[in-house]
Amino acid sequence: MSLVIIRPAAEVGTKSRQTRSHFQQHLRRNIAIALRRASASRTLVQDFGRVYLETDRPEAALRVLPRVFGIGNFSLVEAECAPTPEAIFAAGVQTFAERVRGRRFAVRAKRIRREGISTQLINEGLGGLLKEAGGIVDLDDPEITVTVANNGFVGGFNGFYIIPDGTVPPAKVEFSQSSYHAVPFAVPAPRPAGAP
Repeated sequence: MSLVIIRPAAEVGTKSRQTRSHFQQHLRRNIAIALRRASASRTLVQDFGRVYLETDRPEAALRVLPRVFGIGNFSLVEAECAPTPEAIFAAGVQTFAERVRGRRFAVRAKRIRREGISTQLINEGLGGLLKEAGGIVDLDDPEITVTVANNGFVGGFNGFYIIPDGTVPPAKVEFSQSSYHAVPFAVPAPRPAGAP
């Protein structure tokens, strides 16, 4: 099973609690319908404005999710590990050492909740190890951005997720957060007076 993190369109966060809940419910329903049509299994969990999708057919999910109305962007999770610095560094090196060799990269750690390991510790520690593996640190204009996200505990998903992001060479397909943007929610145009 593969994990995909789905972020709703930014407009959803500006709505009242009731309206936001209504939009999120419709979004989860629309995602489920799209995945059913693609014959992909799915488990959807909503938390902190994100939807966590577990599926057995990630390639089908990545094909249909850009067409689901209301998704802002999404990322395929490439590695999961325990929330300890040692586990994060090991998973990050195992997943990205080959990809960053000879290329510019940056590490961006994010915490969804306040508790947890320092993001600076992760940025510096994993960045140092990937530099030793042959990568070139470039925080301003990286070719590859390694995103390490700590979600705390969400339903059945617990721990850190490591997600690639950034510019990828055209000859190679990589799952990246920046490559997957979808249609945001839109406000319908007002009807002219007297229109049916």
